[in-house]
Amino acid sequence: MSVTRMIPVAQGVSLDTIISAATQNLQTQGYEVIPTIMGPTSASLVVRKDRDGFKNVIGLGVEVNATIVMNGPSLNVSFAHEWTNKIVAVAVGWFLCLVPFITGIVGCVNQNDLPEKIASALTAAGNAGNQFTPQQ
Repeated sequence: MSVTRMIPVAQGVSLDTIISAATQNLQTQGYEVIPTIMGPTSASLVVRKDRDGFKNVIGLGVEVNATIVMNGPSLNVSFAHEWTNKIVAVAVGWFLCLVPFITGIVGCVNQNDLPEKIASALTAAGNAGNQFTPQQ
């Protein structure tokens, strides 16, 4: 499922600056971030956490692919979620034991909250540009 949001940004802030600041913000929160600049007005971010090992198997791994297009004074951000590991954990937990069911539900909640964290990082990065522009 893909969700799109518009995020206002300060005038004169480049997409490179926004992506760099958002990447740093998300990395300090413990996420692995893979930024890709595709041009002066488009980029993508892959944001993930616990996508390898045991936590992924029990449904706690989260991943969102964010496609970002700069359109004038705003960013159009499309979020694509990765739900497979959580669905498998919930199904296994439902039929075999309760633990993967619970961890799968926790993973679903964390997965659902991740786009908001990405949007907050992009908003902070887009509005922080005013602090670094020289005054004339």
